[in-house]
Order: sequence, then structure tokens, then C-alpha cells
Amino acid sequence: MNEPAPTSSVSIARVWLAVLLTWLVPGAGHFLLGRRGKALLYFSLITSCFLLGLWMSDFRGVSLRNFELHFLAEMFYGGATLLALATTQQLILDSYNALLDVGVLYCSVAGLLNLCVMVDVYESAYPARHPSAEPAA
Repeated sequence: MNEPAPTSSVSIARVWLAVLLTWLVPGAGHFLLGRRGKALLYFSLITSCFLLGLWMSDFRGVSLRNFELHFLAEMFYGGATLLALATTQQLILDSYNALLDVGVLYCSVAGLLNLCVMVDVYESAYPARHPSAEPAA
């Protein structure tokens, strides 16, 4: 992928906007910064993980009633979590589902992966200086 090299000429407001957009949709921040390949990769992988988790849990994997701790991890994928919470809130856990815990875990992992992507957006705009890259005195 021929993507532009990260530069520190990006304004801090644009970087924080990119982080916020990434919270809503994985990869949106990279897209804003011009890194289209990364944006597509992150969006497809994290969204697939989240949707697979919802499917395995019969769309009951995002809930404030039963999985408070998992919900904290899921909230790092803000857009999909808020949408899933709004649309599946009325669903009740009334039958046994052997994959419920696995589905909740997939949704949680998707949220935590998106947290890593948010950090990567910031790091892409403002890369850390490595001691080995500095000229020898």
C-alpha cells in the first residue's frame, strides 16, 4: 500500500477529530488522515468481529443489564455499540444460547481493538521519535 508517510504538520484539532471519528467508526480517522488502506482494513476486521459477536449472541451481546463490565470494553466501538444498544435493548434473554458468552466476548474484543486503532491514529499523525533515529554526536 502506497500511503503517505506520517507527518507532524497535522493540526491537533484534526488529530482529535480523527480519534473521535475512529471511536464512532473504526478506520474513519485513518481515512480522514489519508491512509485509505489502513482505514479499510481496520473497518472490515473490527466491524466483522463485532457483527459476528452480535450474531453468535442472538443480538443480545450488547446490554447494560447483564454484562456491565463487557459493556465498558464494547463502548470503545462507540458507533456500533450505541446503535446495537438502541436497537436490541428490548430483547430479553429468555432461552439458553451456548454461544452467548463467546458472542459477548467478540463484541468486547472488537471494542478493545478499536481502542488500539484510536491510539494508532494519534501515533500516525505524531510518530514517536526513536533514539536510534537521532544522529550520533
